[in-house]
Amino acid sequence: MMGDACAVCHVRWPRPRHPIGGSPEGGELYGCDECAGFLAEQDDHLLEHALVAH
Repeated sequence: MMGDACAVCHVRWPRPRHPIGGSPEGGELYGCDECAGFLAEQDDHLLEHALVAH
């Protein structure tokens, strides 16, 4: 069943509840606390680099 595991590390418990993106089929992808936090840090870091590059 979709949404039963983290889309990044595939951990199943506790059930992932942080939306981290969408699948090509249009479904929502969820991440565990650790992976969602890591992705949020990376997104901020990439945005910072994009702003500096312009």
